[in-house]
Amino acid sequence: TSNPAVSVNGVDIDELQVEQNTQRRIQEQIEALGPDADLSSIDEEAIRATALDELIQRELLLQAAERAGMVVSSRSIDRGIAQTPDFQIDGVFNTERAQLVLQSIGYTPNSYRAALAAEGLINQTTFTLGLSGFVPPNEIRQLAGLLNESRDIRYLLLNMDDQLTSLEV
Repeated sequence: TSNPAVSVNGVDIDELQVEQNTQRRIQEQIEALGPDADLSSIDEEAIRATALDELIQRELLLQAAERAGMVVSSRSIDRGIAQTPDFQIDGVFNTERAQLVLQSIGYTPNSYRAALAAEGLINQTTFTLGLSGFVPPNEIRQLAGLLNESRDIRYLLLNMDDQLTSLEV
């Protein structure tokens, strides 16, 4: 068990999750910098803050998905597992290989399925929010005014030939 780092609407995010996410992000940054990286340039506190923000956002998206009644079907989770290249040998799903890979990254089959379901819910929520829009009432009024706007204009036609004859350069 671990002490909660923060609580998001009553759901605790514990220190262990924050630490794991921080270490994963540090590892990603080290890999991105390459073999000759200056490790002193890595700001662990900033990475930790980013990792915590990521976990909070993830939890908020999960809660929004649950409130909206979104679900991920078992069939789609099974399909995702079967199509994971790391779980395949010669392009065919292999149960033993899948179990070994899951153990090496710290998952049980059930915890991995739960992680895939959560990821699916987050993707659904993100996609749904991305397709929706928020427009404040004052902008709607302004847009309606622009769409229904009419203007009166006056103009004068001048014959270019007449103008050229009266000009002296």
